[in-house]
Amino acid sequence: MNAPKVTVERTGGFAGVHDTTVVEPGGGWTRTSQRGEQRSGRLTAAQQRELGRLVNDPRLPGEARPTPGDSQCRDGFNYRVAIGAIVISYVDCGSDEPAATKAVVAFVATTAGG
Repeated sequence: MNAPKVTVERTGGFAGVHDTTVVEPGGGWTRTSQRGEQRSGRLTAAQQRELGRLVNDPRLPGEARPTPGDSQCRDGFNYRVAIGAIVISYVDCGSDEPAATKAVVAFVATTAGG
């Protein structure tokens, strides 16, 4: 099962990061740092299947909501996750974080140049 294009953008934090990772439907990925440095690679077939399972979680459409306002968390990371046409934004700073989206972010971070 091929996953749609997945883009994970992480900004904020104490040091002020801005990283973007894009995983294409065929499994190729590119990670770009705030300095413009790029790394790329390809997911294995097993990783592609797992990503496909994660991005087909029925909770994801419900986790898409308007972009959150300013957070009270000074060191939190802001995430913007695009999974095909679904866009989910959240601040990693509390208990209301979207669980299915966080699973996608964690997977991308550990397998695609994280």
